[in-house]
Amino acid sequence: MDRIPGVSPRAEPRALGLGLPGGGSVRVDARLRVLTTGLVLLLVAGCGANTASTKAESGSPTSDASSAFSAEAVPTKPPPARSTPKNTASSPVVSPKPVSTPKTTPKPASVPSCSASAKYPHAAGGTQTVYVKSNQFNKSVTLTIHYKSKDSSYSGTTNASGSATISFGVGRPSKGYTVVIDVDAGTAHCSTNWTPQ
Repeated sequence: MDRIPGVSPRAEPRALGLGLPGGGSVRVDARLRVLTTGLVLLLVAGCGANTASTKAESGSPTSDASSAFSAEAVPTKPPPARSTPKNTASSPVVSPKPVSTPKTTPKPASVPSCSASAKYPHAAGGTQTVYVKSNQFNKSVTLTIHYKSKDSSYSGTTNASGSATISFGVGRPSKGYTVVIDVDAGTAHCSTNWTPQ
């Protein structure tokens, strides 16, 4: 049997005998046992290293997953919305000023009026002319002349100013007798006269 360098003959292991089912035995060299022990140690060391690396690798994802879960599990509260303060002061109610409507005083209805005059106050013959002024515009005018022995009538029309001029012949009136002339201009009435001389 070859000797292992650095191993004294005393420490050299003996061959082992393994029993077989048939009663036989197999002698295993001590050198094979040393190799087997080394392989077992290497396997044990490798398993320990793998276990450590597995723990290291498994720890990182777990921590990442837990941190991610914690980040997702806690929702971020939005900042409170700022409320604009309402203006509680009520604006004063301004009542509109009443519009004063000027009172229009209706003009009183004009009272019909007129005036008349004879051009010749002492006409004893020929022609007499009567001037009429009134507030009767564009109205008919009637002259009724009262002589001593008879009455005569003449007509005309007032203009836009309410005036009229009517001329007529007097014949031969009685001297000293006052001739009265009644004037009807529209709805107005007036009179005049003359005394022949």
